[in-house]
Amino acid sequence: MKNFIYITLTLLVGLGLVTGCEQEEAKKVVDLSGENSEAPMIENAATGSADLSMETSGDVFEVFNWTAADYGQAVAVGYVLKMDINSDFSTATNLITTEELTASVTVKQINDAAILLGAVTGEEIDIYIRVVSQINGVDESAIASSDVVRTVTPYEVIIDYPAIYVPGAYQGWSPGAENGRLYSYDFDAVYEGIIRVIDAANPTGDVSFKVTPQADWSPTAWGGTLTAAGTGYTGDLDASGGDYSVAAGVYAFKVDTEGMTIEMTKVDDWGIIGDATPGGWDNDTDLIYNGQLKVWEITVDLVVGGLKIRANDEWVSDYGDDEADGTLDAGGANISVTEAGSYTLQFDLEGLTYTMTKNEE
Repeated sequence: MKNFIYITLTLLVGLGLVTGCEQEEAKKVVDLSGENSEAPMIENAATGSADLSMETSGDVFEVFNWTAADYGQAVAVGYVLKMDINSDFSTATNLITTEELTASVTVKQINDAAILLGAVTGEEIDIYIRVVSQINGVDESAIASSDVVRTVTPYEVIIDYPAIYVPGAYQGWSPGAENGRLYSYDFDAVYEGIIRVIDAANPTGDVSFKVTPQADWSPTAWGGTLTAAGTGYTGDLDASGGDYSVAAGVYAFKVDTEGMTIEMTKVDDWGIIGDATPGGWDNDTDLIYNGQLKVWEITVDLVVGGLKIRANDEWVSDYGDDEADGTLDAGGANISVTEAGSYTLQFDLEGLTYTMTKNEE
């Protein structure tokens, strides 16, 4: 079946009379079947591998130039430069929308698009880029150029997710503090994170807190009453409510600022233990959950020796590293510390990997 776009033109036809004229409408048909249309063509695009890095993020990745699409008639044409990590463009994202025949794309745009599409940082991946033309934004008029294929290695970036805050007795009632943030990973009204809600002054007692949409107490602070549900709690966000109160523990939070609800589910509490750690083999050193990076982490002074990562101060779920390759093994060998100093350890529970980086003195 052929696709057609009907372009309506209003023609003023003189009647040979001083007193007036009449309008006549005529329709021109643009055939989108391919018989009378010609797709844009990207010209002289680079090929092969390309370096992506944080240091060059503001640099131009490439200036793409293309020929004009030809629909067989004089029509207003717009262009979208699209990118995907799938060759069928089933999950494509838009890089540039323009009416010009050229577009400059930065390293950061390519890197952000690759990560958004599911590319793994530090791993090579092919990306596919094409330009698609349209008449007045009409999808049925879209025709695409052939693809440009490049191989890139995305670098890690910290995504600036929107945040809300959970100030409470466990962190000094400090709205905006790093300990006590929830993030909207889908950039919507739902905020999530994991918080250790334990008051050091009363580690076994109930803990009070509130939720604030800003890094301050004003203009809004939500509280209310929570109802025990399963291993956690549920409740509503109430601007006139008192402090929330829960049993001490580590909880996964889910706050919906549109539905005005709060949910909490108890989860494992992770730490490190070993003769390389401040607590030796007797006392765990707690990790803090970094919601922005979705990892458990700590910056701590370590000595020469070994350590493990374990949950809930028990030898039930513990991890080591048999191959010393950054991949964790259940019950595995001690993670070795060969030089004393300040280290930052990050533990990815979902991927069961870790990094341990010595900090400069």
